[in-house]
Amino acid sequence: MRSIPVAMIWETLRRGRWNLTTSALAANVLPCLLFSVLGHEGALDAADPNQIGMHVAFVQIYPFLFGIAALSAIGSPARLYALPIRTSTLVALQMLPAMLLVAAEMLASTAALNAVFDLRWPLWGPALFGAVAVVAIQAAMWLADRSWWLAAAIMLPGGALGLWFKARYGPVLSKPTHYWDVVTPVDVATLALIAVAAYGVAVVGVARNRRGERPLSIGLVDWLSGVFAGSPSRQVAFRTPKGAQLWFEWRKKGWSIPAIVIMGLIMGLGIWLIAVRDAKSLYEGFVAGGALFVTAMFLGGFVLGHVGGRDIRIGPFLATRPMTTTDMARTILKCAAKSVLIGWSIWAVSFLAIAGVLRAVGVGFPLDLPALFGWWYVPATLVGAWAAFGVLGPLVLAGRERLLVGLIFGGVSLLIGLLLFSKLVFTREGQEQFFRWELAALAMLIVAGTGTAFAAARRRSLIGTPTAVTAASLWALASAIVALGWISTGGDRLVISLCAAGVLALAVSPLATAPLALAWNRNR
Repeated sequence: MRSIPVAMIWETLRRGRWNLTTSALAANVLPCLLFSVLGHEGALDAADPNQIGMHVAFVQIYPFLFGIAALSAIGSPARLYALPIRTSTLVALQMLPAMLLVAAEMLASTAALNAVFDLRWPLWGPALFGAVAVVAIQAAMWLADRSWWLAAAIMLPGGALGLWFKARYGPVLSKPTHYWDVVTPVDVATLALIAVAAYGVAVVGVARNRRGERPLSIGLVDWLSGVFAGSPSRQVAFRTPKGAQLWFEWRKKGWSIPAIVIMGLIMGLGIWLIAVRDAKSLYEGFVAGGALFVTAMFLGGFVLGHVGGRDIRIGPFLATRPMTTTDMARTILKCAAKSVLIGWSIWAVSFLAIAGVLRAVGVGFPLDLPALFGWWYVPATLVGAWAAFGVLGPLVLAGRERLLVGLIFGGVSLLIGLLLFSKLVFTREGQEQFFRWELAALAMLIVAGTGTAFAAARRRSLIGTPTAVTAASLWALASAIVALGWISTGGDRLVISLCAAGVLALAVSPLATAPLALAWNRNR
């Protein structure tokens, strides 16, 4: 490389090629599934205000999901402090790739969705917003690095940018009424000023860290720590390697899922207080929060199943620990199960509390749950969240980046291909039947694959016979309860029962797939 800037850009693309590709595909899974279902139901109308609202939501999710991968690929500026370049140049060489990557991903994703589903979403306004939003958050993180004010520093610019973006689609305190089709010179100037301000803040933050100054503080946290400080606790050594590994796993990533849930609740309540303030919308938002939690666990599987450092391959520190692969996999699953349970409990308790308050004050609308589930909806979200982890968690635990990208890309491509095939070949009723039995076939493949995984894990002595028998018994009992107790008629009952069996198979599959994947990752 003839220059430092070229070397940094090459390193960014080299380091993050698989994570960037995976995140770009994962960010489009939910909209593809959602618009596929709406297309089957004949409810896909680009001018519908509800779909304008979905566009506003997805456009703000894209920079978050893909921005994490972009910032991870770029890396912390601390590793570049020894380079012979000015701090202002270092910051520029880290912010510009992030802006370009996010803008390019949003343009490509939106163009692809427009082509497949005829959504007619605007391209340039959201792409420019996403590029500026990611560097604004990046600057806030650098300014408050290692500080207790990090969360507030991220939420304040994030909330302000969200409100500004919402204003491009209609009044801030009401539902969106139109698309952001025209990017005015004022919009461009505003985004440019925000980007320049973010650059200035980032230079200040990186310069402070580069000089080795203390984290940003006003003394409040230190004062509170002194007031509530107790007597020094006695350090107790861990009795077993499993105990030490569980502590390490939880300290490293255990609070990630509860933190995401808490942040989602705070942001949702904040938006409701500012823009909606309607009791029915509040209740519906909490109901939808359960489904969003299940969806978020696909990304959570990537976080909780990640055992590597810079990439997803296991590092020498963990690979050489004095533990069997089975014990190590069980420790990782315990950490993941605890994280999912705490995150789900935060949502469930909040939801039940809101429902109880609304029932006590006697609101004028029914407190209904989704008709397909009824009261089963609350526990079903927990099972669904753990099943979502069972999809991506073991794949990440295997440590094969190309396999992970190939499966995600292949799954999305297959979904779009089957959708186009059904539209070209079948009538409207035929498309609905094809969609139902497509889900049933997928569920049966999942059940068969789970059984194969348990047989392979048992053959390699990664699990014992009691584990296999217990998992099979729990799956059979839960599947029978769903099949006998679900209120449905005709062919739908069979399809729903098969789909439920597939989801429940995913829920028990990590007991076998996690040790198999870890053994594949650990023994290269």
